[in-house]
Amino acid sequence: MFKKTNAIIKQTRADNRTILTQQEAKLFALDLDIPCPPAYNAKDENDAIRIAEELGYPVILKALSSRILHKSDIGGVEKNLKNSDEVVRGYKKVLNSIKKIDKKAQVLVERMEPSGLEAIIGLITESKLGAVVMIGLGGILTEIFEDIAFRLAPIDEKQAKEAIDSLKTRNLFYGYRGQPPIDIDALIELLVKISRVPEWFEDIEQIDLNPIILYKDGLNAVDIKVVLKK
Repeated sequence: MFKKTNAIIKQTRADNRTILTQQEAKLFALDLDIPCPPAYNAKDENDAIRIAEELGYPVILKALSSRILHKSDIGGVEKNLKNSDEVVRGYKKVLNSIKKIDKKAQVLVERMEPSGLEAIIGLITESKLGAVVMIGLGGILTEIFEDIAFRLAPIDEKQAKEAIDSLKTRNLFYGYRGQPPIDIDALIELLVKISRVPEWFEDIEQIDLNPIILYKDGLNAVDIKVVLKK
């Protein structure tokens, strides 16, 4: 069970790291059957173009580094690239930004998903409280609304639903002013699954899925951060 994730954790420890790369974090998500967009490591600009054309435009470029946790803060993300010229410019920009921090950093080419309601799900293990799971609106809306629900982990489906319904912004999840409701069952399933991670992987200290793009049918975890205990 979870052979890929256990192997990733073992290798991360062997490399004396605590932060999984975005590619490793995606493999972790896929190991737990969490939907996420396909992404591949680009060796150079031409490889980035090849990957982008195989995935189909638009694409997004992300810094691939075990030393960088918040990629956007240092210019490590280029979104909505629609052709090869934009991919080349974006590749150079991302690489120049991240090389200042990590000379071994590379660039990940990822398919850009359709827009939808964005949510955040997180998990952190505290020495006093144990594990705590959280949910709220994602992306920039997290900071704008500051509307987040916390629960002690693990939780079941009923508790997950109660956490969602406790949000001031809950109406957005059920459809608001003509907008279609999101797949609430998929969101509940994901929240329960993340809350159970400490049962499966004692080495994981923190998880941050932000944003998760929510649709009428299904969802997609676009950006994934996983941090191991020191």
